[in-house]
Amino acid sequence: MISLLAEAYAGAGKVAGLSVADVAQPKTAQYVAGIESAIVHYGSSTGFFGKRMFAAGPQYLSAAVLYENMVIESYGPSYQLPFPVVAVYPKEGTFWSDHPVGVVERPWVTPEHREAAKVYVDYLLARPQQERAMQYGFRPSAVEIPLGAPFDAAHGVDSKDEFAKTKEGKRIKINLIPMGSLEGAQAVAAGDKRIHVWSPASTLYKDVFVEDWKARNGKTPIVREESLALTPMVFVMWAERHAAFAAKYGDVSWKTVGKALAEPGGWQGIAGKPQWGFFKFGHTHPNQSNSGLMTLVLMAYEYHGKNRGLALADILDPAFQSFLNGIEHGISGLSNSTGTMMREMVLKGPSAYDGLFVYENVAIDYLKNAEGRWGELHVSYPQRNMWNDNPYYVLDVPWSSPEQKKAAGVFLDFLLSEPIQRQSLVHGFRPGNPAVPVRTPDSPFVLYQKFGLNADLGSVCEAPKAEVINNLLAGWERTHGS
Repeated sequence: MISLLAEAYAGAGKVAGLSVADVAQPKTAQYVAGIESAIVHYGSSTGFFGKRMFAAGPQYLSAAVLYENMVIESYGPSYQLPFPVVAVYPKEGTFWSDHPVGVVERPWVTPEHREAAKVYVDYLLARPQQERAMQYGFRPSAVEIPLGAPFDAAHGVDSKDEFAKTKEGKRIKINLIPMGSLEGAQAVAAGDKRIHVWSPASTLYKDVFVEDWKARNGKTPIVREESLALTPMVFVMWAERHAAFAAKYGDVSWKTVGKALAEPGGWQGIAGKPQWGFFKFGHTHPNQSNSGLMTLVLMAYEYHGKNRGLALADILDPAFQSFLNGIEHGISGLSNSTGTMMREMVLKGPSAYDGLFVYENVAIDYLKNAEGRWGELHVSYPQRNMWNDNPYYVLDVPWSSPEQKKAAGVFLDFLLSEPIQRQSLVHGFRPGNPAVPVRTPDSPFVLYQKFGLNADLGSVCEAPKAEVINNLLAGWERTHGS
């Protein structure tokens, strides 16, 4: 199935958003038919097919579509191939076989079953098991684990990313450290010598980070900065519940979300639907996640009717604090990850959340998955929004050498190149390079308009000063804890 989909994508000249219309195009059909007409053998499974190829050699097959791990396996003691095989990666693009795991929601699955499944999944995701997966030719899902043998030419595969294949990239090693935006800033402030680049989700916490560093070290910690890709914040709700919400309150805003959360009878009072229970809405933790902090800032901007100049007096205003606390007392979740909350919403459906406030690109990632599980999602944009521009900050810190700063700049230039920027669009981001268009035929902003996606934003607010951010967080912590 994956092979056929890859052929169709290549024939349509796309890497995302393959549609029925694309498949029906004569050029796509001819492209796929041309390949399939040349096929000499089909197999009932990839493993059976690969083993036949390894055993019989070139007289049976010259080439085949296999999983990468089977190429690596062919170099093991189980095979003594007279003709070694090598992996060739399609230039048009390929698919990940990501071996997902999930706990099913069925009547016979008890709470004990779910807890046991969670323990086992956590075990499988732990570093020792993830490292062991490499021995069998699988790439770890944990990005902090570097690829090593057998992902090398000695086992017929190419583990290098696109940057590593460039002239400059061959001399530079990139070590990605997964951290939350605020967590990363705090790690740099604490002297984490592994970090030479800080790349948070937005510039929102930059002023706090810079002022804190300058107070301790007497100079700015940033030597170069650029925006990699942009995404705004959105309200995402189940379409059926959005329709009922809009019928009662009109637009989705923080004021109307606050009213729905304060409704004593929940959905009974909102839409005459007692079976839906209370109105359940979530956002991430403001002290751990950029999107959670941005949530509080946008509440303040909406309450005061401003787009810029959010001041300390605005945050300390008792009426605003009452408005903020009224919403926050009804909020569910407070995860440290926007992606985790969105995944839970799609996995568990309306029983978990009626709506969330998330990054637009995270909502895009789950639009199609949700449709096949609990129905369509609907995306709404707040009247006052902010850009999460995923800045890339090359750091000027004592442990970073001139060579490391230069290497960080080289990697930044690579990330801003047009081919890489076009890939950001596939994942729901708006490219940081203005030369890359947003409205292309296979763009999610064209394909998913029916879900409410819109390439144009309304008012965009500026990031407040450090004292405003610090006091906003301090006020939230005082009432809701750290």
